[in-house]
Amino acid sequence: MELSSLRANSFRSLLDADVPIGVFNLFIGANASGKSTILDALRFLSEAVSETPKGFAAPWKRQTSGWGNTTKRGDLVTDVSKRVVIIASGETERRSLPYLLAHLATEEVIVEDVRIPPRHRPINVDIAAKIIRSVSFERVDDTRPHKFVVLLDTDASLPEVVVAPIRADLPARLRDIDASIQFAYAQPYLEAWYFADAKGLRQYLRRDLGNVDPSRLDAIGNPKRHLKQLLGSGLYTAQISREIAASLDAIVVAERSPSFRGFVAAVKNGESLDG
Repeated sequence: MELSSLRANSFRSLLDADVPIGVFNLFIGANASGKSTILDALRFLSEAVSETPKGFAAPWKRQTSGWGNTTKRGDLVTDVSKRVVIIASGETERRSLPYLLAHLATEEVIVEDVRIPPRHRPINVDIAAKIIRSVSFERVDDTRPHKFVVLLDTDASLPEVVVAPIRADLPARLRDIDASIQFAYAQPYLEAWYFADAKGLRQYLRRDLGNVDPSRLDAIGNPKRHLKQLLGSGLYTAQISREIAASLDAIVVAERSPSFRGFVAAVKNGESLDG
């Protein structure tokens, strides 16, 4: 049987998709845009017909090595990815982080989702554990994340004071979860990262950034409030944050922001919090 197209409705992130299928298929798109999900849908169909008579397609076999997934048919490698889910504090992070991490797609690091607590609740050990369990149990084995990264805002506290309690208690509660759990922080908030790429932020705002030194991001007392003032009307929404994140150069941000650099390292390799 030869497949000519794939129609997916409410299959994970594919809400309503019609994908033409040919002899050779190359999927190109932004990070978290659904490329791996298309492959998972094809694998699901393949396994559904694996017990049918001869003439139907043989099932694809997903082999796992380390924490990367390799999907093969015969000797043809079709997908290699490191699936990462981030737990962050709110809607601003949920919309913005995929854009700040989009460059990792070239290194086969796929940020599949950014989960946030319900009803604007702060992240603590209980909330993080519930989110991680929910994500793990809603996926089948071969599509479960290989890594969870818990991203915390430091506010006015020292990073270690904020991170240490969750880092000490969370792994013990999730011993049955077969995934790496890493921790990172934004100092003091995600908005401080935006000022690291001063050129990109100026171009978005179409104005000067005022008395802000991109080399001393920690000296910005309240980057969120300062950003609101620069916006003029004071209107700062998750949608605005997404637009700003999409306009910045994440490589520049990583060069100038130690906390963002540490966050990227946690997403990629699980390195320490010392940025």
